[in-house]
Amino acid sequence: MNVFHFNSNSILDRHISFIGFGNISQALCKGLLSIEVNSKNIFVSDTDLSKLNKAKELNLNSSLVNSDALKFAEIIFLCVKPNKTLSVLKEISEFITEKHLIVSVAAGINLSQLNKIVSCKTARIMPNIPVSLGKGVIACSFNELFSEKDKEIIFSVLQKLGLIFEIKENKFDLITAVSGAGTAFWAFIAEKTINAVQLQGLNEEQARKLVLHSINGMVSFLLKENLTEKELIKKVASKGGVTETELTVLENSSLSLIIEEALIKGIKKSSDLNEK
Repeated sequence: MNVFHFNSNSILDRHISFIGFGNISQALCKGLLSIEVNSKNIFVSDTDLSKLNKAKELNLNSSLVNSDALKFAEIIFLCVKPNKTLSVLKEISEFITEKHLIVSVAAGINLSQLNKIVSCKTARIMPNIPVSLGKGVIACSFNELFSEKDKEIIFSVLQKLGLIFEIKENKFDLITAVSGAGTAFWAFIAEKTINAVQLQGLNEEQARKLVLHSINGMVSFLLKENLTEKELIKKVASKGGVTETELTVLENSSLSLIIEEALIKGIKKSSDLNEK
C-alpha cells in the first residue's frame, strides 16, 4: 500500500482518495482522468462491490475497506450519502492525521457537524455532475484549520473540472438548490420543451437535437458575448414577432413564481437536512 505523496505541486502527481463511489465521485474521477491524472494515483473505497467494479473499469485502485483510502492519500473526498456521512467519518476518524485534507460532498452536513467528530482540516464542496466533462460548478467552504496553502491544494485538484468559488458556509443551501440540483432542473425544462415539440410533429431525435443545441448555443452565446439574459432577449425578440408572442405567454403565466417556489423549497430541504 502506497502512502502520502506531499512533495510534488502537480495535481498529476498527487494521490487522491474517494470514500464512496456514487454518481458525484464517479463524475469527479472521470473529470480528473480527463485531465490526464494517472488512474494509479486515484483510490476508491466502497462497501458495494458493484461500485468497485465500476472503479476497476476505470483502472482505479479500490478496496472494500474505507481506512485504506487514508493510507493511500492526503486528499480524501468523502462521497457517501448524507445519512451515512457522519457514521463513516466516525469509522475512519482514528486513521486521520494532521496531514489529511478531508473534503465532504454531502448536502446538508455542515462543517460544525464534521468537526464534532474529527478535529482536522475539513472542507465542504458542492460539485455537480458536469464536472466529469470539465464543465461543472463547484462551491467550496473550509474550516479554520485549512491554511491558504491547503486551499490551493484542493483548488489545484478541482480547477480544471469547472467553475470554482469559495463561499461562506451559510450560502451552501442556496448553492445546493441552484447548481447541485440545477442540472436536473434544467434537464426537466428541456424535457418538457422536447415533449411539446414532439406534439407539434417532430420525432424524438429531431426534437432533442433541436432543443439541446438551441440551449447549448444560448449559453455559449451569453458567455462568449458577455451579455445579460435581458440583452440577449432584446436581440432576439422583434416587436410583434414569434419570440415576443412566446415570451408574452410565459410572462403571463405563473412560471416566474413556480421557479421561485421550487428554489425556495430546495433551499429549505437542504436546510432541513442540515438540522437532522
